[in-house]
Amino acid sequence: MTRRILIPSLILLAILAFAVSSAAASSLTDNGAPSHEAILVPGNYCISCHQADDPRLASVTEWKGAIGRDVNSPCPAATTIHEELVYTERLMLMIDRSQQSVGALTEKSQARLDGYTQRYSRILDAPVTSLDAFVSEAQTTRYQLNKIYTALNDLADTTKKQTVLIYAVLVTLVVLGSLAWGLYNTRMVKSGSGKRKSGLTSVLIILIVLGLFTLPIFRVPAAEVTVTTVEQQEAQAVLDTADRAATTSDRAQARAWMLARLAAKWNATDPAQAQAILDESLAALAQVDGNDTALWGQSLAVQEAMIGVPIDMEKADLVAVDVNAARARLWSLPLIAIEWNAVDPVRAAVLLQSEQDRIESETGIYRDLQMRGVALAWNEIQPSNAVTAARSIEDASIRVWTLRELGKFDLAADAARQVSDPVQRARALREVAAASGDKQLFDEALSALDGVSGESLAYALSDLAAASGDASLVGKIDAAYPEAKTAALLYLGEFQSAWDASLAIADPYEQARAQAAIAAAWENAEAATQIQAPLYRDLALRDVIRKSGNASLVDSIQSPYYRVQALTALGEYAAAAELAGQLVNSYPLMELAAALAKTDPQSALALVDEMSSEADKAGALRALATKDPSLFEQAQGMALAARVQGDALAPSVALTNLADAFWTINLSDAESALRQAYEAVLRIAVK
Repeated sequence: MTRRILIPSLILLAILAFAVSSAAASSLTDNGAPSHEAILVPGNYCISCHQADDPRLASVTEWKGAIGRDVNSPCPAATTIHEELVYTERLMLMIDRSQQSVGALTEKSQARLDGYTQRYSRILDAPVTSLDAFVSEAQTTRYQLNKIYTALNDLADTTKKQTVLIYAVLVTLVVLGSLAWGLYNTRMVKSGSGKRKSGLTSVLIILIVLGLFTLPIFRVPAAEVTVTTVEQQEAQAVLDTADRAATTSDRAQARAWMLARLAAKWNATDPAQAQAILDESLAALAQVDGNDTALWGQSLAVQEAMIGVPIDMEKADLVAVDVNAARARLWSLPLIAIEWNAVDPVRAAVLLQSEQDRIESETGIYRDLQMRGVALAWNEIQPSNAVTAARSIEDASIRVWTLRELGKFDLAADAARQVSDPVQRARALREVAAASGDKQLFDEALSALDGVSGESLAYALSDLAAASGDASLVGKIDAAYPEAKTAALLYLGEFQSAWDASLAIADPYEQARAQAAIAAAWENAEAATQIQAPLYRDLALRDVIRKSGNASLVDSIQSPYYRVQALTALGEYAAAAELAGQLVNSYPLMELAAALAKTDPQSALALVDEMSSEADKAGALRALATKDPSLFEQAQGMALAARVQGDALAPSVALTNLADAFWTINLSDAESALRQAYEAVLRIAVK
């Protein structure tokens, strides 16, 4: 069995949707990358841009500073992920403030809010396997949270109306009292005929006064009606079609790559079938390449459809960028060559050479990204060709990133010095210094920042301080950016100073996220309990428990989501299982079921019924089936059902993971899972 066959599928997906970016080799902050953010668009899988075994890819949702850091982030996918987190936290902050002004929610509404908060906790916890899936989950969470916010606003409006009505009645009573006092003193007011004024007139006057004061609370604003013309509908249809075309192109490449992976695995037992599937993979890739003309037509169509209206033209330009990016990148062929290298190195080299020859004559940043993929693939197939391919990369930032990962640090340092943007040049030099151990490059990185100011300088200094271990750089960070200073101190291990710096962060949720990261790294339960946001207080306590094993802290955790995880980490499986009924999101039960599978399979199987997600069930049943092979068919069926919105590969990955788990247990079952994974891949829509 080859090393490739043993690598888990989820790792090959790279657990992070960093995608087509010129420099996200080491998550959000640790990249030597170009300043081309405006023209780069994120793909769906990080494997289209990253090495699958990059150890830092899993840190994309970790706190490393405020959203301002992403102004100079070289990875558009990482920026998108952080934006989704910020949008969700802003809504949660609005809910908190509404609760403070209105009061506690009803028991039913509070239970719903707790459930939606658990869903957000899952977003923070779960590995990111697909950018589209992450965005979809975050948007769904906000949609649900918005229902709570709307209910709070309705309650606030009702309270305001009641207050206005009370004041209106009081004012009316004052007017009525004044009228009564006047009538009492004048005794009688005679009209021209000498008759007493009718009491009905007085009542009408009182009602008019009351109506004037209460009118605002009864007035219903007219609904705003937006009329969409036929031309606008047609233009939107063009945009939607183009957007789907770009998404389909990326999905087709993922499908071709997955076929190659399955072929490489199948070769161990059925070489003829493996060759046939590889041919299917290459044919699928040829079809993607053949769609270039159609995508080009879609790019022109969206721009022509929106001519004349500035805001619509801007929207069209964004869609056109997506479509053109889909045209320009053919990221899966180097990955296919890597997969096939374990089976037939000669053919793998031929495939890779043909790809290099194809893109040699192209231009632009996506050409350089594709050449980077070729260089990294050569490093696994024929290392002697890797540097030549890397040196042909025109963009200095992509070249330094590639050479650094090839271990050619002198060449990488020379390329880093050629990066024009000072912030990106400092980033590139810093990364080469960290990888090579050449501390002189840290000094060059600092010099590159001369003339840089504002938030860009603050975060550049923050990253440089953390990478170099030079705490003196923290003092150069402007006090106007406490998030950057806090991040530097955190990653320098100066936890008390980091905590003190975090107190200056104005945004409550940003402060809470920073303090949760500090408390966890510090293993400081006292600090964790001081965090104001309940979500992050519980998260920090869970992390402290995981690291310290302090069981006395469990009772301080309010959220059943984090309490189950804390109890599981402590090995108190029975206590954790008792809380399963309180969970709205079943993600913590995956870890619990996997742990119970080793000691109490029946209890673990019972937990599967408590899970709400097929993907969670598939993971738990895979762990159970390795202990009790009679559960294989049930695990296989659930893996096939493990569909995730935005991630077309999810079922085939789950089935491939199951096949890997059974490769040494029952070869027949493993082949059955592979066969079903193959069928699942063929069902991926690519038209």
